[in-house]
Amino acid sequence: MKTTAAPFNWIKHKPKYANVLNAQWQVVSTNILNMRYPLLLLLYFSSTSILFAQGEKFAASIQKGAVIYKKNCVVCHSKKGTGKGKRIPPLAQSDFLIDNRIASIKAIKFGLEGKIMVNGIDYDKSMKAVDLSNKEIADVLNYVLNTWGNQSDKMVTEKEVKAIHND
Repeated sequence: MKTTAAPFNWIKHKPKYANVLNAQWQVVSTNILNMRYPLLLLLYFSSTSILFAQGEKFAASIQKGAVIYKKNCVVCHSKKGTGKGKRIPPLAQSDFLIDNRIASIKAIKFGLEGKIMVNGIDYDKSMKAVDLSNKEIADVLNYVLNTWGNQSDKMVTEKEVKAIHND
Protein backbone atom coordinates (compact mmCIF):
# COMPACT_ATOMS: atom_id res chain seq x y z
CA MET A 1 0.00 0.00 0.00
CA LYS A 2 1.30 3.42 -0.94
CA THR A 3 0.52 6.45 1.22
CA THR A 4 1.47 10.07 0.97
CA ALA A 5 3.17 12.05 3.72
CA ALA A 6 0.86 13.55 6.28
CA PRO A 7 0.42 17.28 5.67
CA PHE A 8 1.42 18.43 9.17
CA ASN A 9 4.63 16.44 9.74
CA TRP A 10 6.85 19.36 8.73
CA ILE A 11 5.45 21.85 11.26
CA LYS A 12 7.76 22.35 14.26
CA HIS A 13 5.03 23.51 16.67
CA LYS A 14 1.93 21.68 15.51
CA PRO A 15 -1.53 22.86 16.43
CA LYS A 16 -3.31 20.60 18.91
CA TYR A 17 -5.48 19.11 16.18
CA ALA A 18 -2.56 18.32 13.82
CA ASN A 19 -2.27 14.69 14.97
CA VAL A 20 -5.97 14.12 14.27
CA LEU A 21 -5.61 15.63 10.83
CA ASN A 22 -2.46 13.58 10.12
CA ALA A 23 -4.28 10.38 11.06
CA GLN A 24 -7.24 11.34 8.87
CA TRP A 25 -4.90 12.14 5.99
CA GLN A 26 -3.16 8.75 6.24
CA VAL A 27 -6.49 6.90 6.02
CA VAL A 28 -7.88 9.08 3.25
CA SER A 29 -4.74 9.14 1.11
CA THR A 30 -4.34 5.36 1.40
CA ASN A 31 -7.93 4.72 0.40
CA ILE A 32 -7.91 7.25 -2.42
CA LEU A 33 -4.68 5.91 -3.89
CA ASN A 34 -6.16 2.41 -3.82
CA MET A 35 -9.35 3.76 -5.42
CA ARG A 36 -11.45 2.81 -2.40
CA TYR A 37 -14.18 4.93 -0.91
CA PRO A 38 -14.12 7.88 -3.31
CA LEU A 39 -16.49 9.85 -1.05
CA LEU A 40 -13.85 9.87 1.69
CA LEU A 41 -12.09 12.69 -0.11
CA LEU A 42 -15.16 14.88 0.17
CA LEU A 43 -15.68 13.96 3.83
CA TYR A 44 -12.04 14.54 4.66
CA PHE A 45 -11.92 18.05 3.26
CA SER A 46 -15.27 19.08 4.73
CA SER A 47 -14.33 17.91 8.26
CA THR A 48 -10.84 19.36 7.96
CA SER A 49 -12.16 22.79 7.02
CA ILE A 50 -14.34 22.81 10.15
CA LEU A 51 -11.32 21.93 12.32
CA PHE A 52 -9.20 24.58 10.60
CA ALA A 53 -11.87 27.26 11.05
CA GLN A 54 -12.21 26.47 14.76
CA GLY A 55 -8.44 26.25 15.16
CA GLU A 56 -7.92 29.60 13.45
CA LYS A 57 -10.52 31.29 15.69
CA PHE A 58 -8.95 29.73 18.77
CA ALA A 59 -5.43 30.81 17.75
CA ALA A 60 -6.62 34.35 16.98
CA SER A 61 -8.37 34.54 20.35
CA ILE A 62 -5.22 33.42 22.15
CA GLN A 63 -3.14 36.05 20.31
CA LYS A 64 -5.61 38.81 21.20
CA GLY A 65 -5.66 37.53 24.77
CA ALA A 66 -1.88 37.91 25.04
CA VAL A 67 -2.18 41.61 24.24
CA ILE A 68 -5.05 42.06 26.72
CA TYR A 69 -3.09 40.17 29.41
CA LYS A 70 -0.03 42.40 28.97
CA LYS A 71 -2.19 45.52 29.21
CA ASN A 72 -4.41 44.50 32.16
CA CYS A 73 -3.06 41.55 34.13
CA VAL A 74 0.73 41.51 34.04
CA VAL A 75 1.14 44.03 36.89
CA CYS A 76 -0.30 41.60 39.44
CA HIS A 77 0.15 38.16 37.87
CA SER A 78 3.58 38.83 36.22
CA LYS A 79 4.82 38.29 32.67
CA LYS A 80 5.14 34.55 33.21
CA GLY A 81 1.91 34.15 35.16
CA THR A 82 3.71 33.29 38.40
CA GLY A 83 1.76 35.69 40.62
CA LYS A 84 3.38 37.28 43.68
CA GLY A 85 4.25 34.73 46.33
CA LYS A 86 1.43 34.09 48.79
CA ARG A 87 -0.28 37.41 48.01
CA ILE A 88 -1.39 36.91 44.38
CA PRO A 89 -2.01 33.42 42.98
CA PRO A 90 -0.17 32.10 39.94
CA LEU A 91 -1.94 31.55 36.65
CA ALA A 92 0.88 29.33 35.39
CA GLN A 93 0.06 25.63 35.78
CA SER A 94 -2.98 26.65 37.80
CA ASP A 95 -5.31 23.87 38.89
CA PHE A 96 -7.87 26.51 39.87
CA LEU A 97 -8.17 27.87 36.33
CA ILE A 98 -8.52 24.46 34.74
CA ASP A 99 -10.92 23.05 37.36
CA ASN A 100 -13.03 26.20 37.92
CA ARG A 101 -13.86 27.61 34.50
CA ILE A 102 -16.99 29.51 35.59
CA ALA A 103 -15.32 30.89 38.73
CA SER A 104 -12.38 32.04 36.59
CA ILE A 105 -14.72 33.90 34.25
CA LYS A 106 -16.57 35.44 37.22
CA ALA A 107 -13.29 36.56 38.82
CA ILE A 108 -12.41 38.64 35.77
CA LYS A 109 -15.93 39.83 35.03
CA PHE A 110 -17.11 40.64 38.57
CA GLY A 111 -14.00 40.52 40.75
CA LEU A 112 -13.13 38.00 43.44
CA GLU A 113 -13.60 38.12 47.22
CA GLY A 114 -12.77 35.41 49.71
CA LYS A 115 -10.47 32.48 50.00
CA ILE A 116 -9.45 30.33 47.05
CA MET A 117 -6.95 27.49 46.80
CA VAL A 118 -4.51 27.40 43.89
CA ASN A 119 -2.07 24.52 43.57
CA GLY A 120 -2.56 23.62 47.25
CA ILE A 121 -1.96 27.15 48.59
CA ASP A 122 -4.69 29.33 50.10
CA TYR A 123 -5.07 32.90 48.86
CA ASP A 124 -7.38 35.39 50.58
CA LYS A 125 -6.92 38.69 48.77
CA SER A 126 -9.56 40.46 46.74
CA MET A 127 -9.32 41.05 43.02
CA LYS A 128 -11.20 43.92 41.44
CA ALA A 129 -13.28 43.30 38.34
CA VAL A 130 -11.36 44.05 35.18
CA ASP A 131 -13.07 46.48 32.82
CA LEU A 132 -13.18 44.23 29.74
CA SER A 133 -15.86 43.31 27.24
CA ASN A 134 -17.19 39.73 27.15
CA LYS A 135 -15.07 39.10 24.03
CA GLU A 136 -11.93 40.43 25.73
CA ILE A 137 -12.59 38.24 28.78
CA ALA A 138 -12.93 35.20 26.51
CA ASP A 139 -9.71 36.09 24.67
CA VAL A 140 -7.64 36.65 27.81
CA LEU A 141 -8.91 33.41 29.34
CA ASN A 142 -8.08 31.50 26.17
CA TYR A 143 -4.57 32.93 26.41
CA VAL A 144 -4.14 32.12 30.11
CA LEU A 145 -5.69 28.65 29.75
CA ASN A 146 -3.18 27.77 27.01
CA THR A 147 0.03 29.35 28.29
CA TRP A 148 2.65 28.54 30.97
CA GLY A 149 1.85 24.83 31.13
CA ASN A 150 -1.94 25.27 31.13
CA GLN A 151 -3.83 23.46 28.40
CA SER A 152 -7.51 23.63 27.54
CA ASP A 153 -8.96 22.19 24.35
CA LYS A 154 -12.29 23.95 24.88
CA MET A 155 -12.36 27.52 23.66
CA VAL A 156 -13.94 30.15 25.94
CA THR A 157 -16.45 32.10 23.84
CA GLU A 158 -18.00 35.54 24.11
CA LYS A 159 -21.41 33.86 24.31
CA GLU A 160 -20.26 31.71 27.25
CA VAL A 161 -18.92 34.75 29.13
CA LYS A 162 -22.08 36.78 28.41
CA ALA A 163 -24.26 33.99 29.87
CA ILE A 164 -22.48 34.06 33.24
CA HIS A 165 -24.11 36.30 35.85
CA ASN A 166 -23.00 37.31 39.32
CA ASP A 167 -25.52 35.54 41.55
